[in-house]
Amino acid sequence: MLTSLNEECDHNNIIDGDGCSSTCEVETSYNCAGNPSVCTPICGDGLKRGQGCDDNNTVDNDGCSASCAVESGWSCNSAEPSVCNPICGNGKLHGNEVCDDGNNND
Repeated sequence: MLTSLNEECDHNNIIDGDGCSSTCEVETSYNCAGNPSVCTPICGDGLKRGQGCDDNNTVDNDGCSASCAVESGWSCNSAEPSVCNPICGNGKLHGNEVCDDGNNND
């Protein structure tokens, strides 16, 4: 419960790294609302905070969806921002692939 006018958030714990810091400040790349506070990672800012990916935008069909989930047919690394590449050999064209015959044989 928010107990001070100086608190930005309070979700009934003093654990850093979950959106609301041990000093009741909203942590980088999170939005917090309510009392007690519910904190969620910001999607599209290039910082991974529990999302499957964050490629610094909220555009679908580039490997990392508008809700920061890895899209089918893609793989994304753990960099910040995430870099996503189409999976070659799955039989489906994604991104800039010009062919994909369902295997990785030359």
